[in-house]
Amino acid sequence: MDGVPAGPPVSVELLRLDGPGPGEGEGAHGAREPQDARAARARADALGLRLAPGQGRFVDPPVATLPKADADPGQVPFAVLVDGETAGFGILDRSVPAGTGIVPGDGASITSAPERALMLRSFLIAVRWQGEGVGRRSCRLLPRAAREVAPEADELLLTVNTANPAAYRAYTAGGFTDTGRVYLGGDAGPQHVLSMPLA
Repeated sequence: MDGVPAGPPVSVELLRLDGPGPGEGEGAHGAREPQDARAARARADALGLRLAPGQGRFVDPPVATLPKADADPGQVPFAVLVDGETAGFGILDRSVPAGTGIVPGDGASITSAPERALMLRSFLIAVRWQGEGVGRRSCRLLPRAAREVAPEADELLLTVNTANPAAYRAYTAGGFTDTGRVYLGGDAGPQHVLSMPLA
């Protein structure tokens, strides 16, 4: 999984890791493994993904987050595959946090309709694929995957640390927009609240 990519990715797809279900693809070619074998291989590879130096303050690695997602029926883990290789990981979470520390607004929610929203959590792209457009392309595949997980949702949300401008740029290039809200309860400081419509 380490090394330098041979060139720009041909295909990027999202593959659910929570059990049987169709993968979401973009330009995938050739014969495919059975879904359960692909998911098992992607799960094992995701556990080996490493963060770039300094990124650990913004996101926990899959070795920490995948077991938690497996234990929570409201969370659906997925792998980002690039040309069939596991290149990233994320979690779609049906629970949207409420509490204090959101500005501006009522201070209690990152959205006005949390019951109709889904959160993107623990999203990361492996070091070797950063800067190749994989994050942006993955984000563009998220609406379809999100509608599969939560058909009632009309909004996908995420928070990104204000000290992580590269991730912010990738998310906005991938179709997320800044809501203007800031979550103040993050472990590494304030976080922008970004949104993507699912309708």
